[in-house]
Amino acid sequence: MKVVNKIPIQNFEKRLDGLLKIDLNNLPLPLDFINHQQMMIYIPPRGFGGNHKHPRREIFICLSDDVELHWIDKEGVLYINKMKEENQLYLFDTHPFVPHAIINLSQTASAVLLELADADQYNVEPYQVL
Repeated sequence: MKVVNKIPIQNFEKRLDGLLKIDLNNLPLPLDFINHQQMMIYIPPRGFGGNHKHPRREIFICLSDDVELHWIDKEGVLYINKMKEENQLYLFDTHPFVPHAIINLSQTASAVLLELADADQYNVEPYQVL
């Protein structure tokens, strides 16, 4: 069963001063993903988003350090993925009905993510992931 796929992003530039530039027109989106909605997400220090499941598919790209994606598979196993490494960005392809939450572990810095979705949000069910 597909749940969450971690896909490396190759087409980005990181300067020595830390500036990141990502070509959004050339993201390695899965061939079966139809991008219907795009949102920027801001998570304050120690905040989180999600803690739910729903029928739409979402892809997340995180530009901030100290952010984790927590998700639970069909057997109830909890997985924790760091969303950004020092020199690598990822797409996190989160399939429908997968319980998930994104948490900003930083005490001082806010987190910024891009979310792509294949449908409008509907039938959201709270789910205790964190």
